[in-house]
Amino acid sequence: YMIGYMVDDLANPFFPETARGIEEVAGKAGYNLILCESGKTAEQTQKQLQSLYETGVDGIIAGSYILHQANLDFLMKNRMPFVLIDANMSETYFNNISIDNYNGARQMVEYLISCGHKKIACITGIKDGESSILRLNGYKSVMAENGFDWDGLVAEGDFTVQGGKNAVAALEGKDFTAIFALNDLMAIGAANYLQKKGYRIPDDISITGYDNSLYAQRGNGITTIAHPQEKLGEMAAELILEKINGIPEEESKVERLIHPELIVRGSCKKA
Repeated sequence: YMIGYMVDDLANPFFPETARGIEEVAGKAGYNLILCESGKTAEQTQKQLQSLYETGVDGIIAGSYILHQANLDFLMKNRMPFVLIDANMSETYFNNISIDNYNGARQMVEYLISCGHKKIACITGIKDGESSILRLNGYKSVMAENGFDWDGLVAEGDFTVQGGKNAVAALEGKDFTAIFALNDLMAIGAANYLQKKGYRIPDDISITGYDNSLYAQRGNGITTIAHPQEKLGEMAAELILEKINGIPEEESKVERLIHPELIVRGSCKKA
């Protein structure tokens, strides 16, 4: 009666909120939740999987980083039920709850353009991460549709506050009126860096984020894209319990796609 939840980074508020949703559903079913970080490499992730398996968990919830062949082999050989969160897969070979990252990013860029912004910089997340790629492509698609160029306006981040600071530092000297950071932590890091340089947010530069984390809700707040993390956790828990209990795919009751919502706060204004 235990479920393992592997996360990228325990310091990221996205994951504790999701864990709360998992705990809510799993607890009512009599299950306990074990929370752990996955590690930075496939080998570290495999060790964590082995540890969870030896602990005796009945199922595992994790992100798309688990999709390394050695990890999949381990899970399948040991017949371990698992559910992927935010893997953005249309196929149903793996049990997954996806977030519509592409259209979420499109919503944000469309909003910035509606505010009169034409020169919009973007701070990406982890280079090869599925959610980062989809959000970046959503940004580029709207920019292209409106005839706006992004050359020189895309800087790589890593979904952390420091990553946001480093990325906006790399954008110094570029001409832009707004920044779309692909998560809230990087948006906060970018805002902190710019404010120390004497820029006023949003009077000089508008800043937007993604995730609607608790940090984005403080003070005047960060304009962001919301996905209900707690609901995401609840859906993942419902699906893993169905797999643990052997409910067939065709009888599954879980919706698999979470839709985004634009949240407008004080970090953005008309150009």
